Amino acid sequence: MKADMSPLALEDIVCIRTFDTSEIVRRWKENYEIDISSELIAKKSQISLMQGEHSTIRFFTPLNIAGSDQFYSEFHTHKLEHWGDEYYRKPRWEHREVLAGLSGDLRVLEVGCGSGAFLDACKARKVEAVGVELNGASVAFTRRRGLDVFHGGISEFVASDPAAFDVVCAFQVLEHVSDPLGFVNDALRTLKTGGRLVIAVPNNDSFLGSQDNLLDIPPHHMLQWSETSLRFLSEVLPVRVLRVRREPLSCVHRPGFESVQNHRIDVAFSHLPRKLRSLGKRTVQAVTRSPLRRLLTGQSIYIEFRKTNESTSS
Repeated sequence: MKADMSPLALEDIVCIRTFDTSEIVRRWKENYEIDISSELIAKKSQISLMQGEHSTIRFFTPLNIAGSDQFYSEFHTHKLEHWGDEYYRKPRWEHREVLAGLSGDLRVLEVGCGSGAFLDACKARKVEAVGVELNGASVAFTRRRGLDVFHGGISEFVASDPAAFDVVCAFQVLEHVSDPLGFVNDALRTLKTGGRLVIAVPNNDSFLGSQDNLLDIPPHHMLQWSETSLRFLSEVLPVRVLRVRREPLSCVHRPGFESVQNHRIDVAFSHLPRKLRSLGKRTVQAVTRSPLRRLLTGQSIYIEFRKTNESTSS
């Protein structure tokens, strides 16, 4: 362990795991038919997953391996072809959490609006909402539906519309960036003092943290967040935590949850007869297929902050 800069602070960091980039490239080709060799192999033969001791943020090094615009454009095309645009146009759990507290007199910004599902939902409720999106294909897709979307990054957008919004949201975005403090600071600059900043990310404390998930490593994800690391933002930025919510286990993520629990049963009870382990697995399956599923922790975690004063200038 050594003192170094994590993406959130100067703190002791430790290496959790290393990855062979050629193996990641092979799996992307096999699973998604996308060649990412220029994203990883050209930059490094191995990458490392590190963790900050105090913030608990998990991050990948080197920092220059975040996915390029071309990577996200190709992956966007793959998802549309295989999953369809309806998947992305349906409001997510975290969207519903925010929408419940919105009224028509609020001005809302979504950073990383993707295909515009949240903007659509705001429009249906007559809430003024603006999106910011880097991916050109997504921008074209949203604009064809009459949504107000800025093509570019939050650092470019903030110069044109500072301190203009009551609510700023970033859903499933902060895990993709290498500089989360810079990103959140720019988001805060678009927010009025006293306004709300909403962040939702994959919850590394959930079953996701035990999965060998290709999408949870570079070039797709650069950071892995937990409640502790999200709350740490209030120690280094002018915000205070209002509330935290964890997504209940959804039907979509049920297979992944069951797979993780089944593996845990096999490891923890390897000394028991196979029939007893099978009974445990059937019990897990029975719970996840009953109303009790809603009591289990699902994929995402949601945190809401209040901006306490003017954020730092650029």
